[in-house]
Amino acid sequence: MRTLFALVIIGGLWLFASPFVLDYLGPARGNALLLGLILTIIGVMGVAGTIRPKQ
Repeated sequence: MRTLFALVIIGGLWLFASPFVLDYLGPARGNALLLGLILTIIGVMGVAGTIRPKQ
């Protein structure tokens, strides 16, 4: 499960960095930044163990 959350972190970081790497602006930039931040936070919470699967 930690591997899955690690992949979520990588995807979130890529989404956060992509507007700067690919140099695009407008609503797409805001969307990528916000979604990247949310995914990264969820991934970090999952790796840290704050999100527990139902038993």
